[in-house]
Amino acid sequence: MRLETELREQRARSLQKLGDERAAVMERATAALAAEIAKGPRLGSGDPAPDFTLPDARGGAVSLGARLAQGAGGTGVLSR
Repeated sequence: MRLETELREQRARSLQKLGDERAAVMERATAALAAEIAKGPRLGSGDPAPDFTLPDARGGAVSLGARLAQGAGGTGVLSR
């Protein structure tokens, strides 16, 4: 199975677990992030991500800078 197919299937399973309302919030946030990324220059491998804020599944705001300041780290994947 190709990685793209596996990621698409995992995304579908994750959204199903969230329920309709939370999945809709996540879909809107993903679309907003994709639109912002499309506007600006693309990051290269290893480049730091610019700070951004998106709504979480409960409608609250979550910013990358705030999460990093709290010691949260990790890798994110944006899919279309």
